[in-house]
Amino acid sequence: MYHKIGLLGPGRFLNQVVNKLTNAGVDYSTVVSGVCLTDQGDFQAEIPVFTTWREMVQHCSLDFIALLVNDLELKKDLRTNLPLNIDLTEEVPGKAVIINIIARSVYKKKYEKKIKILEKLVEALPFPTITFNKHGFVSHWNSSCERLTKVSAESVISKKDIGRIFYNEDRLLIGQMLMQNFTLVDYRQFFPDPDLEILMEDGAVTIRGFMHFRRQMQGFYQVNCQKIFLDGEVIGVIQLIQDLNAMTMLQEDASKKQAALHSIVSHLPFPMIQSSSTGEVIFINRAGSEMLGHSQQEAQNASRNLFQMRPEIIEEFSDFIRNLSLADNDSYIHERQHSKILFWDNVHWEVTCLSPPGQNLELIWIVRNVSDKEKESQLNTAIAMVGTICHELSQPLTAIINSSQLLARTKAEDVERSQRHQKIISEQGDRLFDIYRKLQNITQVRMQKYLDTQILDLDESVEEMHFQKNDKKS
Repeated sequence: MYHKIGLLGPGRFLNQVVNKLTNAGVDYSTVVSGVCLTDQGDFQAEIPVFTTWREMVQHCSLDFIALLVNDLELKKDLRTNLPLNIDLTEEVPGKAVIINIIARSVYKKKYEKKIKILEKLVEALPFPTITFNKHGFVSHWNSSCERLTKVSAESVISKKDIGRIFYNEDRLLIGQMLMQNFTLVDYRQFFPDPDLEILMEDGAVTIRGFMHFRRQMQGFYQVNCQKIFLDGEVIGVIQLIQDLNAMTMLQEDASKKQAALHSIVSHLPFPMIQSSSTGEVIFINRAGSEMLGHSQQEAQNASRNLFQMRPEIIEEFSDFIRNLSLADNDSYIHERQHSKILFWDNVHWEVTCLSPPGQNLELIWIVRNVSDKEKESQLNTAIAMVGTICHELSQPLTAIINSSQLLARTKAEDVERSQRHQKIISEQGDRLFDIYRKLQNITQVRMQKYLDTQILDLDESVEEMHFQKNDKKS
């Protein structure tokens, strides 16, 4: 089914069009609803004839008008005042004009369907949205745009000069600029502020930053404009206006908090360093700079490499970092860490490497001076050793001393008593020797509670001896 067409042009051309339709096997009465003559010529077909296009539009139900004359003033009049529900074909007639008219009438149904979908989409969008037809006239103005501008859709639909709604002067909106294929230089004439970001792509433009709209609308916005295509032809532009004011305030608040956090971290009493997985320094605080023997500015320089400054670190942490690089980012949701006690500059340092979830390529290093704790630990171990020796040796020594004293008072003829004391002395002597061997072969420190303190658990601290004992039993 063909859609209704109105023909506009000289009588001679209009007769040719009807004849070509007839020769093509098309019933012109089902296609052409009316004609408007632009001269005093005659028109012979049985089709309503009008002297002005407005009269033709008023009396005929038309889907589009075919302008078959190259009249610039008439084109301008049609582009400005033709109702939006009627499309305009501006081709001057030639060999393919009739085929073109018929093809456009077939595509009209697809076009209408897309327009209806576009109308629903535009109204559903949560931010102000405007669509322009291919001539730059407003075809849609959603309720969000009404709330932003305090201007109703009815007052702007089918209008082109609406710049004063947003600005203090008459000027094109960004979507209209896109329809006119503005270059970056053209956009900069209207948006000279260097802080405004202008991004151009094929058939689209985005402008982001502080917009100098009218007073009630001034602020941070992002305006996205995209050409609308139908069967490869541009039929309009859609313009989206996103309010970034709340987001900008959040970003400013986040920046302040980040600056406060940066200040806190910079003044932590222990060294803290952020590096890449290859050791390049990303951030280092004051204590970290002092530990490395550099000024904070020198150590902060990304060319400084932590692993080059302290090779001991990469030697001890290479396996840990290598395993991180093999971790599956999708399953890596928990923080990973690894700690080592390293010794340099006559100081014991506890170095902890943290890998934040999802950041396998970045590492956080926390370093603590544990020399005093190491000395304290050594002192506690020594005290525990003394307590263990006292505890372990007291029983066999006491037994040996007592048995020796009793043996000295035993009569020579009391053989059984003498043998009993000799056996005790021998057994406890072996026990002393066994304790001596354990003390010589301590491989780890395991403590056990004894009265109100702790002493060395000798058997658990000598794993090798413990296993040998078990082997002998087996």
